[in-house]
Amino acid sequence: MKNKEDSGFTLVELAIVLVIIGFIVGGIVAGRSLIESARITAVMQDIIQWRTAHKAFELQYDGIPGDLDNASEYWPGLTHNGNGDGMLITLGALLVPGSDDDRYYFQHLSLAGLVEGSYGEFVAGQEEPASPVPAAIYWGISSVREEFFAANTVSRANVNMLSLGRQYTDPDISFHSSLYAAITPKDAYTIDKKLDDSMPGMGNVIGAVGLFGWPPVPRSCATTNNINNATTAKYNLSEFRDACRMGFVLD
Repeated sequence: MKNKEDSGFTLVELAIVLVIIGFIVGGIVAGRSLIESARITAVMQDIIQWRTAHKAFELQYDGIPGDLDNASEYWPGLTHNGNGDGMLITLGALLVPGSDDDRYYFQHLSLAGLVEGSYGEFVAGQEEPASPVPAAIYWGISSVREEFFAANTVSRANVNMLSLGRQYTDPDISFHSSLYAAITPKDAYTIDKKLDDSMPGMGNVIGAVGLFGWPPVPRSCATTNNINNATTAKYNLSEFRDACRMGFVLD
């Protein structure tokens, strides 16, 4: 006859263990969900802050940050004035950031005291504000909405945007941009729906194809990336990986 010490788990004991495991797994999943929700909220708060600062700068200085053609009159010691054309960097120049007025966008906002933090002249990987999304940055650009959506590199522009994307960080490759995927289509959809119209190719919040790896491979942020179908495209909610970068119109 077996004594009690040699017996295995009873059904009740096994049930208790399974319940405990369920609570642990559920807590982990719930914790991740809370973290993602907090990141989404933080991104939306950032965008509201940057848009407010952009508008305030424009009203106060009669120009936009980075593009102000008499910036050195306000802040002596600056080595660069913008060209005053009302635009930052064109989408076609995204592969060479820092080549236009975008390199001074955050510096001007900082000097005007309209945002927290201190930013200098553009230095690759050092002077763009970090975002709540890990390894992602904010970056000022100019683009036609539909071109940003379709990753078209035609160099024409009509709106200024704040781009949210990841950088490619391989030290052996001279490449620096925010063209890389930073956020899932589901999270991009949530942000777009709350701030705008929930359409990736339309409105003032744009969800665009994000790149991954090197050589860069595009991921499917939307159901189509065709510039001619920007009005009907929807977020690809079946894609659970980071597949989107985003553009937030500032004007």
